[in-house]
Amino acid sequence: MRMYQIVKFKDQSAYATFWGCDWNCVYCIWKKEKWNLCLPQKVKDELEERWRKNEIEFLEIDRIIKILKDNEIKMLFMGGGEPTLDPQLKPLLIAMKDIGIKSWIITNAENIDDEIFELADGFTMSLKAFDRETHIKLTGHSNEKVLENFKKFASSPKVVAESVYSKGFIECEEIMKIAEFLKSINPKMRFRIDAEVGQNLDEKVSECVEKTRSILPNTYKIGSGTGGEAPDLLYP
Repeated sequence: MRMYQIVKFKDQSAYATFWGCDWNCVYCIWKKEKWNLCLPQKVKDELEERWRKNEIEFLEIDRIIKILKDNEIKMLFMGGGEPTLDPQLKPLLIAMKDIGIKSWIITNAENIDDEIFELADGFTMSLKAFDRETHIKLTGHSNEKVLENFKKFASSPKVVAESVYSKGFIECEEIMKIAEFLKSINPKMRFRIDAEVGQNLDEKVSECVEKTRSILPNTYKIGSGTGGEAPDLLYP
């Protein structure tokens, strides 16, 4: 597989990071930081040095399952990168389901198919922009397939929709267009608005969340800051 990092949080959930994506998003955090943002900087520096020395291998399914079982993981969140590009994702989901570990996929939503959707327990499906040309400028890709997959899958309670507020690219006017589209699929859909990492946009995002709730009441944001205990690094 293309999985190269797993961290564990105090609630017995874990986050696994996949290498590689076929999109080229302007604000992509993984261009700047391949290691989990919640890890201490010293740990990230050490990992980066090991990466440069080719000391870190991609994980195979049997080793992933062993790590999850040994650490009593209840839920594995999978992001990156783009997990749905990995040809071994489905076998991993099956192996996890067989031992009772829940799975949640964070995805650009382009490559979800019926089998992936059936196997996973939850999805954060990102809609970068509603306007096609804006989406192409932002990601290098059309959003045609993404919109189709939202129409096909996003009425399910498994799905949380997500968009990133990016100054000069995706601001509240575009996010409200996204919300109108989501409302047409499911007026009760959960919709998360994230701020572009590294930008001081908390106030702008809070204002946009309040505006967008007039369209989708279940719109929210994740709290800013990096407080709390750092996760445990399970791999590497």
